[in-house]
Amino acid sequence: MTTHTPIRRLWLCRACGGPWPCGTARLGLLHEFAADRIGLHVYLAGLYVVALADLYPTDPALIYGRLIGWVPRRNRSRGEDGCPDIPPPPRS
Repeated sequence: MTTHTPIRRLWLCRACGGPWPCGTARLGLLHEFAADRIGLHVYLAGLYVVALADLYPTDPALIYGRLIGWVPRRNRSRGEDGCPDIPPPPRS
């Protein structure tokens, strides 16, 4: 079975031929980085830089949307001061 990895310079999926990351690759990345959303963004940002060179002169915003923009954002509740609410430490 072929894995859903990118074919460099074209940035197409090696397994299904769709634009990478395809749906299967996205699910795999979300699973692999489930406990490290920042790590996922760092990983994809590195690929973004490479893809910019490979896919030149494609609009960088389109490449960003394809490689990074799909990652779901986590919503945090915000306090009145605009900062995330942090629960108080447990009482001992």
